[in-house]
Amino acid sequence: MPPGSITAVVGPNGAGKSTLFKCLIGLESPIQGTIHIDSTDIMHNPRALNGKIAYLAENIGVYDQLTIRQSLNYAASLHLMNAPDVNQSVQELSKELAIDDRLDVKLSKLSKGLRQCVAIAQAIIHSPSIILLDEPSSGLDPEARHRVINLFKKLQQNGATLLISTHLLSEIESYYSNLLIIKDGCLIRPEDVSNAQTNRTLIKLKMDGGQASVIKELEFNRKVIFQERMADGVTFYFNGDKEQQAELLKNLVSLNSTISSFEVVPEDLQNKYLESMKRNGSS
Repeated sequence: MPPGSITAVVGPNGAGKSTLFKCLIGLESPIQGTIHIDSTDIMHNPRALNGKIAYLAENIGVYDQLTIRQSLNYAASLHLMNAPDVNQSVQELSKELAIDDRLDVKLSKLSKGLRQCVAIAQAIIHSPSIILLDEPSSGLDPEARHRVINLFKKLQQNGATLLISTHLLSEIESYYSNLLIIKDGCLIRPEDVSNAQTNRTLIKLKMDGGQASVIKELEFNRKVIFQERMADGVTFYFNGDKEQQAELLKNLVSLNSTISSFEVVPEDLQNKYLESMKRNGSS
């Protein structure tokens, strides 16, 4: 993962995403293999990179009897930050997350979403270069999610490397740099991860009759992967460019004059993910 990138870690419940994060920061040990970050062996020296790494757990840890300001000051003290830097970070982060008007309110008085914002601010108060976030959008309303996404983008632009575990694929689609798909504790084969990010075209073809000739033509086309056969047409993936799409449509129309619709459907990350899981035996 290069500096200034946002890597989305996705996979079904129980796949091992949270365990991966805990291993990366030295809270747990992998069954086999080693973990090196910036040439540091995390298993042998788990605290060596504390100043460079941020970690937000899925189950947030905050102190109800502290105010937001006290919580952020306490988190900063754990990283031995000096007072001027702490004050600046508190002001900047609280403004970014729209909690600057509640700095002296106890966390016990805050909603789940606001507590999540405080937890995010706590995690990154020391301006880390490597940021691990496990389900950071949990409990956030749409406006708060928008602010958090903008914060992540800003951190990325400033050179931070972010690793984000999430189930909200539609949310990360606009800003992720890389995609890691985990299943049963294993990374899905690199070629499948790559395929999940390609711009394959999903096409819906409708016709009034004569499907047999069209299906036969598609079956012999190496750029076609069937998805679904319907009463009034077929749905399939096409791995060619626009010129090849036009040529395919021309050939199909010559075989079947009842074709009434040739619709190119933009494929979102959710569909790409499900298709990748399907190729790897997910039920």
